[in-house]
Amino acid sequence: MARRTKRGGGCLRAFLIWLALMGMLIVTAVVIIYLGLPQKWIREWGEKHNPIPFQTNSIREEEVAKKYFYEMLNEEERVTYQEILQGIREYNTEIYLRETNADVIQKVVSYIMYDTPEIFWYDGSSTITSYEEGLFSEAYAILAVTYSGTPEEIEVQKQEIETVVLECLALAPESDEYEKIKYVYDYIVNTVTYDLEAPNSQNIYSVFVGKSSVCAGYSKAFQYLMERMDIFATYVVGKTNEGREESRLGHAWNLVRCDGEYYYVDVTWGDPLFETGEDEESKIIEGVHYDYMLCTGEELFRTHQLGEGIVMPECTATQNNYYRRNNMYYDAVDEQIFLQVLQSSLAEKSAPVTFKFSDEAVFAEGSARIVDELIEVAARSYMNTQNLSELYYYHQTDETQHKVVIEWGYE
Repeated sequence: MARRTKRGGGCLRAFLIWLALMGMLIVTAVVIIYLGLPQKWIREWGEKHNPIPFQTNSIREEEVAKKYFYEMLNEEERVTYQEILQGIREYNTEIYLRETNADVIQKVVSYIMYDTPEIFWYDGSSTITSYEEGLFSEAYAILAVTYSGTPEEIEVQKQEIETVVLECLALAPESDEYEKIKYVYDYIVNTVTYDLEAPNSQNIYSVFVGKSSVCAGYSKAFQYLMERMDIFATYVVGKTNEGREESRLGHAWNLVRCDGEYYYVDVTWGDPLFETGEDEESKIIEGVHYDYMLCTGEELFRTHQLGEGIVMPECTATQNNYYRRNNMYYDAVDEQIFLQVLQSSLAEKSAPVTFKFSDEAVFAEGSARIVDELIEVAARSYMNTQNLSELYYYHQTDETQHKVVIEWGYE
């Protein structure tokens, strides 16, 4: 009986076993090599063959060194600030960062928005995606941003803004810092309409080109013009003190340095249309409001409050207060002086006459004397000298700002 023998099976199994052993040896060798190599070498190999396109930064330190919020960051955060700022300037829609903490990145983005009013094409909104450290790469994050237009459109808008700004600066006084600040304050109030529906209302384009804006636009435009005049100013965010805490409106204003001292400026609240709308009787009382031009913290925080986490220097100087500089500020009640001021305003047919008082007590007594007695005395005296049978006048008292304003009707 013939017998068949199947050959080759044992060799195949031996080959497979050998192949498996060799595979295990290779993996073991790779692991041994990996464990034995410095992590730096492995990382460098990975970055060379599959590099992460981190944002290239060409911003010089002196460009940002005097920015208020930049100075509040630590060294690592400042690097991130410069990288993001560079990416925004280059209109990059994805900015690769070595910083991976989303809270830190978002804080830096907010600080850039506060420090750079010239960036009108980005509103600070973004998406942050963080990636953990891998075998061949370090940890990183991608900041994805969108802009208000294409680079070509933005460049055109830059030129539109620059044309208006140069016209404004050409008429600016060359005198002291106070006069320059007042000029910009008046310029914005007199050329811009407060409008909640204004396009681009969160940036300077709405002010210089659109001529209508809200507090963000007003404040960034003021900051921008101050910086162009080499006067320190920064953007401040917070709320108004009106209503319940949870329903108070967000608001923006400025911190400025004048003659070496810090002051607050709120251009928005200098615009009478911000408060009165189309109420003509209110507008006739006073044009531009100066209570919030170069005011102290004590004066401002009667109506404002800083945003959470926002730290500002103390503002206590009063020498550049508008009313002090224009002899409208009173520390005590003096009926004789008050009457002389009223009579002079009538004789000169001057603009509305304003009495600004130092505190609540002086205001209470002084305003009562003026409104209840002295206006009538001054009016009758003027009528007698001018042989008039009647004289109209309006008066407005502001308890918050400790102020009385009188507008005479000469016709």
